[in-house]
Amino acid sequence: DNENMTIHTAREDFPWRGYALAVHIIRLLSVMMGGVTIAFAYAIALEMFEGNRWLAFGATGITAFNPMFVFISSAVNNDNLVIAICTVTTWLLIRIARRGATVGNAALVGLLIGLGALSKLYALGMLPVAGLALLWAAYRGKSWRKFFIWMFALVAVVILVAGWGYWRNSMLY
Repeated sequence: DNENMTIHTAREDFPWRGYALAVHIIRLLSVMMGGVTIAFAYAIALEMFEGNRWLAFGATGITAFNPMFVFISSAVNNDNLVIAICTVTTWLLIRIARRGATVGNAALVGLLIGLGALSKLYALGMLPVAGLALLWAAYRGKSWRKFFIWMFALVAVVILVAGWGYWRNSMLY
């Protein structure tokens, strides 16, 4: 029935000030995060389909023109950040699985997962995926020692980035 949940007043008219300005800035940031998601959907498809630009454009179009994605990307919420972070993380994990891992890119994955976990708990669901990508990279490089070093770097960075937030919440709530 198209019911508004808020009564809009003249205080929200342009030029924006106060909360109206804050909401517009956050919505702009949300749209930018949606743009990051779309760009990395393209990058994922390029990586997966070995440079096939038509498939990459198709994947990008499916992402960009999904009505719910458009709606979520234009709204004020914390979903946009975690979606963008998980998309970038997925791209990086595909590159690691295909091209090999380093301590640096394992730590970068940890940073991304940690930042995502500060936004939404479900970003921690990327940890098993990251473990599989690093396991595959170790198998291809025939170096199990490196696998444990990479996993240590990844988990240590996740704990450093997001651990304080979970500790704080457990103390407060």
